[in-house]
Amino acid sequence: MSDEVLHELSLFTGYNGFGLGLRLAGIKTRTVGYCDNDTYIQDLLRQRIHDKLIDDAPIISNVSTFDFSVYRGLVDVITA
Repeated sequence: MSDEVLHELSLFTGYNGFGLGLRLAGIKTRTVGYCDNDTYIQDLLRQRIHDKLIDDAPIISNVSTFDFSVYRGLVDVITA
């Protein structure tokens, strides 16, 4: 496998199962954004970021109103 790191945008993140699964599969990723509308999940993600268990990245609260064009050219893979 290449040493290249894929930049991931995580939609409907939940507990970040897709992101964790990618890493367990040996795929090197860097999450550049999380998106989940559940405030409990947002708090959980903030704590996991604080604990350095997941990448430090913005948490988007509403997928339907967010301007995803800011990520154009920065994302290699979108998980959902």
